[in-house]
Amino acid sequence: SGTGLGKTLVTSSICYQLKNLEKNVSGFKPVISGTNDLEEEDNDTICILKSLGQEITKENIEKISPWRLKAPL
Repeated sequence: SGTGLGKTLVTSSICYQLKNLEKNVSGFKPVISGTNDLEEEDNDTICILKSLGQEITKENIEKISPWRLKAPL
């Protein structure tokens, strides 16, 4: 399960499809590294939030990815 294999793409696609079917769905990426909460960059957490149609806020980011590391580990 390395980087760039498509895990987030698959997760986001499933979330998007279920949301379109009006299902109650949420995504979860408990640990993310190499990110800065102050920037609206296209990281995995932001991708999942967009697929759910959720606003990009610090609170929503914390729900999807509670453990965020600045260093790309």
